[in-house]
Amino acid sequence: MSNYPSRAEMLEKTRQQAAKTNLNRKDPDEFRPEKVKGDVKKSYYFYVLPDIQKGEKCKSSGTKDGNASEGSLNYYYQNGYHWIDNTKLECPRCHDNEECALCSLDFELMKGSDDKVYKSSVRSKYLASAHYAVNIYFLNFKDNPEELRGKVMWFNAPKTVFDKWDACITNDDPGSEETELKAFGIFYHPYEGSYPFKLHVANKGDFNSYEESKFLAGNFAPLSVKIENGKPVLDNEGNKVPDLDRIQEILDQRHYLPSKFQTRDQARIQKVVDKYTAKESGNDDAEVIEEEVVEEPKKPAMKRVVKEELLEETPPFVPTKTAEKVVEKTVEKVAEKKAPVVKKEETLDDEDDEELRALLDNVKKKSK
Repeated sequence: MSNYPSRAEMLEKTRQQAAKTNLNRKDPDEFRPEKVKGDVKKSYYFYVLPDIQKGEKCKSSGTKDGNASEGSLNYYYQNGYHWIDNTKLECPRCHDNEECALCSLDFELMKGSDDKVYKSSVRSKYLASAHYAVNIYFLNFKDNPEELRGKVMWFNAPKTVFDKWDACITNDDPGSEETELKAFGIFYHPYEGSYPFKLHVANKGDFNSYEESKFLAGNFAPLSVKIENGKPVLDNEGNKVPDLDRIQEILDQRHYLPSKFQTRDQARIQKVVDKYTAKESGNDDAEVIEEEVVEEPKKPAMKRVVKEELLEETPPFVPTKTAEKVVEKTVEKVAEKKAPVVKKEETLDDEDDEELRALLDNVKKKSK
């Protein structure tokens, strides 16, 4: 009896297994902004919560005692994935700073063409875009949807939103009340002060746009404030006094973000690349591909492949010799074929094209 798993352990195991067998199932703890259409606009108000330290209480930890098995280096967890044949494949480049054969293939194919439409098609098919998962706490605010108020969820933010957070970290200018207050420095300290974030959702090209999202710089305060007689309690210096018990309750509801993502499957990703290569060379024999994959020695891990738009300290992508040989043959075959016909709406906008051009120039320099 003593060796029999507890109900909590059985529940955690069952949920983990369910997540593996249904990768597309919506996580009830994940916040996904509602898609807007036409001129409709929506706003959500929340605090970004700090990173979890090892041993802290949290949800989705994958441990027996409900505490974080490992600490986080940042308040966010960087991730990304590929969609191949309606299957979600987590990207080793975005997650783990490791080589990703699909991203390597994408970089080489785009480098070998000046066709903007073709590059857009290749990028949308093979390249994983980075996202940034964070824990968020929704304010008990009348403009927030009632079902979200006071809840802690996790949000996989796109780069548009992350760039606004990163800009706050690097900003040292608080602005002024006479002109405009600005959010600056750490924006997620639960006790000394946090800036509420307004996630503004509008429609742009049939997709959600978050360009007008911003911090509410004039509302800097602890995550929760003590209230007496309906008013915030102030200290001797006029600062709002944090409600320590309530803040701890909020922090205990954070989610262990790495547990929200599947283990990266390098072998499966390599099979997709091998299948593409075989198709371009006129060999569609699946059995031959399987035999080649089994006999091929395991590739050593590399440093992370990243786009220049990510954090500056991350090293640029340098393809391995093995990857160069694979993509070299692929590019030769692709060069013989006409660019695929792609709908006009798949073209890149000017900003994306500039980012890709800078990225490909960087790859050329490193490969020389």
